[in-house]
Amino acid sequence: MKFSFSKFFKSFGYAVKGVAEVFRKEQNFKVHTLMALLAILLGCFFQIAPWEWCFLAVLIALVLAAEMVNTAMENLCDVAEPNQNETIRVVKDVSAGMVLVCAIGALAVGIVIFLPKLIDFIGVRPAKILFRLGIGTSFGVFFSFEEYQSAGKTKIIDKALLK
Repeated sequence: MKFSFSKFFKSFGYAVKGVAEVFRKEQNFKVHTLMALLAILLGCFFQIAPWEWCFLAVLIALVLAAEMVNTAMENLCDVAEPNQNETIRVVKDVSAGMVLVCAIGALAVGIVIFLPKLIDFIGVRPAKILFRLGIGTSFGVFFSFEEYQSAGKTKIIDKALLK
């Protein structure tokens, strides 16, 4: 089969229509898109490293693609069985669970990337409150303190936490 540019561009057009359809009809896709834009704006504001941009791009694509697969599965299930069906319910629940797992993973990576930068930006006092609440340890923020230690910033944070 020979390559056809017209077929290629038609299929690309169908894909764009699919993304637009999901954006137009699915509330969760709009929410995930808004969160992606927020992450991109934060990345620009904090001037994150190229490797952090890579993680961000992959996770944004993963969450949006998972939401699209979930939508496709739900629509297909509705056509295949319009009545209530236990198997269809399980398929829809598992599909929705896939999106949830992807979103939680993206949130965790976002916290690891942005929380230390946010703490640096807003100052040590709010950081003290976060650590007293256990938020810092819950999300593994201490892994990023190696960077702060080399810059001598952990001494400031340590003193603030000991007050």
